[in-house]
Amino acid sequence: SVSFKVKFDSKYPLLPLKKFVEINPSKSELKELNDNDMVSFIDMASVSVNGYVEVMQEKAYSEVKSGYTYFRNGDIIIAKITPCMENGKCALVEKLTNNVGFGSTEFHVFRCGESLSNRYLFALLNTDNIRYLASCNMKGSSGHRRVPDTFYSSMEIPVPPMDIQKKIADECGAIDKEFKEKVDKLFRLRQELSDYIDSLQNGSTVKLSSVCSVKGGKRIPKGLGYVDTPTSHPYIRVSDFYDGTIDESNLVYITDDVFDKIKSYTISSGDVYISIAGSIGVVGTVPMTLNGANLTENAAKLIIDPTKTTKEYLSSILKSESVQEQIANATNRVGVPKLALHRIENILVRIPSMEEQHAAVAHILKIRKNIDPAKNAAESCASRKQAILDKYLK
Repeated sequence: SVSFKVKFDSKYPLLPLKKFVEINPSKSELKELNDNDMVSFIDMASVSVNGYVEVMQEKAYSEVKSGYTYFRNGDIIIAKITPCMENGKCALVEKLTNNVGFGSTEFHVFRCGESLSNRYLFALLNTDNIRYLASCNMKGSSGHRRVPDTFYSSMEIPVPPMDIQKKIADECGAIDKEFKEKVDKLFRLRQELSDYIDSLQNGSTVKLSSVCSVKGGKRIPKGLGYVDTPTSHPYIRVSDFYDGTIDESNLVYITDDVFDKIKSYTISSGDVYISIAGSIGVVGTVPMTLNGANLTENAAKLIIDPTKTTKEYLSSILKSESVQEQIANATNRVGVPKLALHRIENILVRIPSMEEQHAAVAHILKIRKNIDPAKNAAESCASRKQAILDKYLK
């Protein structure tokens, strides 16, 4: 395995984290509690990806003293397991009952000494750079990979004077607060959109085959592959499906010779795509720039009848909870999970009048118009925090 070390570009000396921090402190120091005393309990689901604890339960010490991770007020907890760590589940814990908390065994715990501010360390740990390098150092089998405590104990960090640590902590803390507000707004908007799309399924339904035909994509012939340089024949994969459209940043291409062998398996900008293998049930439309591109065998295209529905309405309704449940139930679980084309045809959808469809799409676009700025604002917070660290440390 390859080890990736964290390297800070800092004007301050880089010193071992373990010199200033106790990692995963022992429960043996707990002497003041009786079995009936109440303590706080934090499970993994209660730690948000925004860097704070959403919910704290209270439990008797006797219930949690064995089999759980121990921490105190002022400690930092950070997820060690995938995908929780990559998603940003990390928090500075405060206001614990009786000053003591317990939680998931999938947390690492950091307790700072007097010469290192816990808020400053939280600002360092809660960055995309650290999370990326931590993910590179994970160990274990797929789905159960974890960051070992040795990754953190071997880390060297810049340790500026305490007044600089405080400035970094204050400024990053202000951005964290703003980030929480932005993400909360984003969550509310996405929930509003999801609830509205779910409501569109209320009423009588028809089989999907009554408003569109379903055609599969095509695998590249054995022995042939993609080419590095762009050609006039882009090949769309499931990994390119993103946010209801196509992410064109990592497209692959095929040559004229390969295209001649699979030229019947293209998708138009008027169709709707649906993934049928891998991440099953991902739906969206193809931009005009990719009209006529070849489509992977792991997806299908829905060729709509324009007199009965629109691609915008159909791609939206296919994202509803009831349709996604139908997709999940129709997926073959024997061997490699796959959604058969004939099962897609039998999916039940509500298709109202064209006038109602246009009104629904207009409302969806109105909500999405607010989602994109909220998403961009939340994403900008990470780069602004990194700018603060650079300002004081470089």
